[in-house]
Amino acid sequence: MLDELILAALQNDTALAEMLASYDGCPAVFKQSAPPDNDDGWDGGSYPRVVFTVDLRPDPERKTAGSVLLDIHCADSDAARPEDIAREALRVISDAFFTDENADSFYVLWNRTDLFPPENQNTGAEEALVYGATITCELLEFPAQATFSPDPVAALCEFANESGDGYTIISGAAQPQGVYRPTDDEPALYCRVVSLSTDARQKRSDTWFRAVYALHLMCPGAERRNIFARRLAGMLQAKTVLILDDGSPFLVESTDCNPAGDPLRAGQITVSGRFAALDPLPNITSLDHIYTNLEDLHG
Repeated sequence: MLDELILAALQNDTALAEMLASYDGCPAVFKQSAPPDNDDGWDGGSYPRVVFTVDLRPDPERKTAGSVLLDIHCADSDAARPEDIAREALRVISDAFFTDENADSFYVLWNRTDLFPPENQNTGAEEALVYGATITCELLEFPAQATFSPDPVAALCEFANESGDGYTIISGAAQPQGVYRPTDDEPALYCRVVSLSTDARQKRSDTWFRAVYALHLMCPGAERRNIFARRLAGMLQAKTVLILDDGSPFLVESTDCNPAGDPLRAGQITVSGRFAALDPLPNITSLDHIYTNLEDLHG
């Protein structure tokens, strides 16, 4: 589950753990709510700590989207400040893909950080002055885009993978599990189905499809993204035919490149083309037990 991946990433980061209190021997990071301040599980003080929530909602194109909220609480006597903890927490979870065992991938994108003023907090023994920060991050799901055989998504991903730019493909079981952060040396690539419709060119044995796909190229540096986009688009423009998994062709009709396109939402490359899928054979009962009377043939 996504929340378990985020919890593990935050608790397993050494630099962040050193800034937080400890609860039952683990860094004080909690899902949805923290234990009471007077709980016996606290190893000393109950601050600083991080409480996060994951809010998912349906999205017509992404399947799901949502947000991650992290509330950072510090006591006025703590050496660590909320803004310092917020910086470390963002280093751990932002600009990264979180992929579970079902190959569901979510990208965490920082939105804003708000500091909240001190307030009195009843700790059970005495009142402490508690203040902190709230981090708001967006969640974008990158669902698997594999369709049916023949599959142009797989062919486009394979073509990009063979381009020599070292892409990590965000699609299917081959993508990295756990936490993966694209870099300028190892960018990520995601292929999304924009539209798929039947073509007017039909035959008795196959069905032709007209399809549009968007390629999302992701890495931190804008200049590197532009280089990757222009280079891959140029290679696709020169490659007019891609061979699909069943040996049939995907006919590339046009390739449009917008290097400044949003890599997370729109993508930078749009590929349009046509391909055909064989129609399933009808169920025909075969003839069995054929007998021939040779005497009838020879009179």
